[in-house]
Amino acid sequence: MKFFVSPKPFMESFSSFLVEDGWTPHGLDKCFYKWVEDGVIQVVLGIHVGDVFCGGKGKFYESALE
Repeated sequence: MKFFVSPKPFMESFSSFLVEDGWTPHGLDKCFYKWVEDGVIQVVLGIHVGDVFCGGKGKFYESALE
């Protein structure tokens, strides 16, 4: 994955990576993504400029943090 200094190219590159990795874009805001397994949202991820934040619960989320 190629990163850029300015926010727009970073967002475009990172968004493409997330979608290719299996993340689903949120329907109301293009800066939010969700990871869904068995019909249940496991993790939510947000992007603002060059910052990324996420939250979740359950075994999938906890194992991803290790």
